Amino acid sequence: MTTRDHDYAADETYQRVKKSLTDAMIDRATTVLPEIEGRVVHQEAATPLTQERYTQSTQGASYGIEMNTHQMALARPGPKTSIRGLYLAGASCRPGPTTEGVLLSGIYTAGAILGRDLHRDFRNGRYLVPEGTLPSTRSDFDPLAYSRVGARKRTDPDELLSSPAEIRTPAVTDG
Repeated sequence: MTTRDHDYAADETYQRVKKSLTDAMIDRATTVLPEIEGRVVHQEAATPLTQERYTQSTQGASYGIEMNTHQMALARPGPKTSIRGLYLAGASCRPGPTTEGVLLSGIYTAGAILGRDLHRDFRNGRYLVPEGTLPSTRSDFDPLAYSRVGARKRTDPDELLSSPAEIRTPAVTDG
């Protein structure tokens, strides 16, 4: 195994690009969730180089702890820890790596914090946020197209908001 020189953290270009990308992600999140503006109290970004440095993962692989028969599925750490207020989520936690696994891990952790089975709620089609907190959008709004790089420059976010006649409201179930 080769050891990488970790002087990258002192490189001004690396830090500038990392900050630029971090700011862009916060800006994008604020566009979708405007209520977070001014409420981010801590932010920290990591790159594959960071991942490799702190976890010793090969070339910064983002798949979490080693996948072996002793560290799969329920054998991985769950969201709760013995430290009050500290919860875990990510590829090293249940249910494991992959995009789906990490998303589910986040849902499990949010559920542990809220004391709800959010995974069950999600499977049953229930909203995971209080009704009325998400803005209405035009019926022809395509979130995938809007999320693509550069879409924000081409589209005025105010144009995405619906007039009452155009509101697309999915059914809410309580079961």
